[in-house]
Amino acid sequence: MEALLEPVRRGERPFSYRDLEAIQNGRFWDFRQFWRFPAESDILRELDFGEMSSLVQRLPLDEAHAIARLHVAFKYIENVSVVLRFVHPDHYGIISPPVEKVLEVRRGRTEVETYLNYLKDLREVRVHHGLARVADADMALWVVQERVLSSYRDHDLLREFRADTWLLRRRAVNLLAELGEVVGSAGQLELARGLLEANVALAGTLAGAELERALFRRIGRRAGAPAAGGLEASLPAGMSEAWRRAARVRDGFFQHEDPARRPSRREVMELIEFVEQLRQEES
Repeated sequence: MEALLEPVRRGERPFSYRDLEAIQNGRFWDFRQFWRFPAESDILRELDFGEMSSLVQRLPLDEAHAIARLHVAFKYIENVSVVLRFVHPDHYGIISPPVEKVLEVRRGRTEVETYLNYLKDLREVRVHHGLARVADADMALWVVQERVLSSYRDHDLLREFRADTWLLRRRAVNLLAELGEVVGSAGQLELARGLLEANVALAGTLAGAELERALFRRIGRRAGAPAAGGLEASLPAGMSEAWRRAARVRDGFFQHEDPARRPSRREVMELIEFVEQLRQEES
């Protein structure tokens, strides 16, 4: 398929509907099991093949605009990604939910924006692992999801996947960026509450940091109060014992390497509620 579309890639001939028919031909692969290209007449209502050829052959120049125009014609971003993957395998891969899940790709406001995020991740994978093309990174990740995340498990590959700290960081960046946007200006405490069901240690660490901020804000308002003894002295009457419990929970995540000895979900919720009480008392 790549060889068939090489003349288009080189600018030796225009892209045409015959190329779409070739891509979806069952002789090459099971395209129709997953996608459908629009009828030629439907595509031509939005974009003629002359403009399409110009857009495709210039890629990756003016990438966001070109992909947006192609998306209008092909209706679905998956269709666009299939075309680009075979015309420009150096730069593009096929977007699919299984591979998106491997990378935890950030969702955009539009399908085009999501695909651009996906391409950014694929290109980083290509560079990090020294692969020749973006399409190779895409295919490698497809194998990973088939052998790691699907019902079939290759245990050797699963161990490699879990030990890949670079990929773990890449996934974490995407996930935490999404969380940061959800929280917005509400603050880390609300994020801690939201994370409590999924990750007690992370929720507790965030809540502990918010406890420190709340207490030092109180000390800051007491001019000249000594840091060592000023924490408890700054609290309203009756909150000293609650402060000691909250401090024990905060410290518990740093004192114990054994997860079984770390504070429980209930204790972290009490910590969060104590910080909320401090905030309410401040206001």
